[in-house]
Amino acid sequence: MQPQTSNDQVVLITGASKGIGKAIAELFAKEGYKTYGTSRNGHPVADITESEESFLLVKLDVNSDESVTECVNGILDREGRIDILINNAGYGLAGPIIDTTIEEAKSQFETNFFGVHRMVRAIIPHLLKQKRGIVINVGSFAGRVALPYQGFYSASKAALAMYTDGLRMHLKDKGIKVALIEPGDIKTEFHAGRKFTQHFEQDDQAKTAIETMRESEGSAIDPRIVAKTVLNVTKKKNPKPRYLVGPDATKFGWLQRFISDSMRETLTLKYFNLPSKKKSFKSFRPNEEKPIVLITGASSGIGKTTAEYLTSRGYKVYGTSRNGMPVQELDKNNSSTFPLVQLDVNEDDSVKQCVKGVLEREGRIDVLINNAGFPLLGVIWHTTVEQAKLQFETNFFGVHRMIKAVVPQMIERGHGCIINVSSIGGRICMPLIPFYSASKAALSIYTDALRMELREHGIKATTVEPGFVKTDFDQKTVFSSPRPRRRSSNSSSTTSKKKPQRPTQRGIHPIKVAKTMEKIITSRNPKPRYTIGRDAWIIKKVQAMTSRKFQEKMILRMFGKPLRRIINAAEMESNERAARP
Repeated sequence: MQPQTSNDQVVLITGASKGIGKAIAELFAKEGYKTYGTSRNGHPVADITESEESFLLVKLDVNSDESVTECVNGILDREGRIDILINNAGYGLAGPIIDTTIEEAKSQFETNFFGVHRMVRAIIPHLLKQKRGIVINVGSFAGRVALPYQGFYSASKAALAMYTDGLRMHLKDKGIKVALIEPGDIKTEFHAGRKFTQHFEQDDQAKTAIETMRESEGSAIDPRIVAKTVLNVTKKKNPKPRYLVGPDATKFGWLQRFISDSMRETLTLKYFNLPSKKKSFKSFRPNEEKPIVLITGASSGIGKTTAEYLTSRGYKVYGTSRNGMPVQELDKNNSSTFPLVQLDVNEDDSVKQCVKGVLEREGRIDVLINNAGFPLLGVIWHTTVEQAKLQFETNFFGVHRMIKAVVPQMIERGHGCIINVSSIGGRICMPLIPFYSASKAALSIYTDALRMELREHGIKATTVEPGFVKTDFDQKTVFSSPRPRRRSSNSSSTTSKKKPQRPTQRGIHPIKVAKTMEKIITSRNPKPRYTIGRDAWIIKKVQAMTSRKFQEKMILRMFGKPLRRIINAAEMESNERAARP
């Protein structure tokens, strides 16, 4: 296979009307690449003629399936190929998490995350046919360190980082290179495009944090430095998984490996000129007045075990399930076990009715444990946008619905405890369930930002990150691409070989997670994150001491074979479907 020259290669860059995207497009055009930048206000590809501009600016809205298809197909018809995809389109949403509507949060993810997935789904099949290509996603250092009052921006970039790791592992050995660029502060018009929540102006701390960010961006590095990094990555035979860009991102990225989560939080608060003094929160212990605990996803697994354990310890616990009983129909005298009440975290009305019912019954909710979730298993480019959205609807946006419903009464009383159940898969991508990992990465960063915003109200917010746990979690798995076909085997081979254990069968007992949650509930100053289980602890330590390339090899050693079977099954069905008349 002859190496391509820059003049042969076609580059497609989203969000190229200004800032980093424009700098990248101009540099690639200058280097001789056939460069297409995109903008919502660009021209349809069919109407494009050769321009005096250094690159062609074509119309594209990454939030629209039709727009993505039209743009990509138009360039393919015109050029016959696309060699490099650079996903840069995005914007920032600023404001207190508690005031952010579900619609505002989803809009942030629609552009910054699902827009990238639309582009990947449209282009990867063509790169696979070419047996080579490059995908570069422009993330942010904010995906590593939560920005207070920009929690959803940070969460979207954390999800994108995990998604990129998964995509790279899925495309390993297929001739397609994948990398993530993580800039720190860049001197662009990004602040001018930043959107604000409705009540942003009413929050002095939010205004302080965003003004600090604006001033920092005004004196930051030129976007052409990011463009040069992107160009250099495309020329590397074996690029690194991630590239930090800018002195602030590079220095803090190095430092982050050696400091605790608590120290990271303190440094972040100081950077944004926010109160950073260590606080002492209320310790919720069973006494004359039993603490009221609400746990989502409590019909099985971690949720059920935690509900049973806290009940046995003297807490008044309400578990929830889609198949539970409406709060209003509960028998008030039934105290032998915890009540399982009806709740669907995906539905606004269901959340409001459940929370309202518990508050009317008990007068308060002291502790909220967000545990509801499920894993989505499949090949990234065979997973539809709607399937990916459903994963986030439960695992991420469902949490935000609960936060918005429960936290106001905590703020009113001046204390409360929030525990969000994430996963070690939010720290390192599990390639069989990349969207699950992305949703949990988003949840962990979201919780970090939430903690910084609610601390002044006396509310503690903490993430627990279990490794593998012995539950029925595997049975909840939803498949987004075809399952591998079972191999035929004779009876002798079947009896001579033991069936391999699933990771969850080798995991810790869920009671360990439950006891950790009680520790957080009773603590006056809990840590931002708790890693639970030996496997999770090892992964966390390996992350601090090794490169991402090494970590990726370690993960593929564990999951490489089943991943290849899943990818082969998806490609086989795709080919069979294409061959049908």
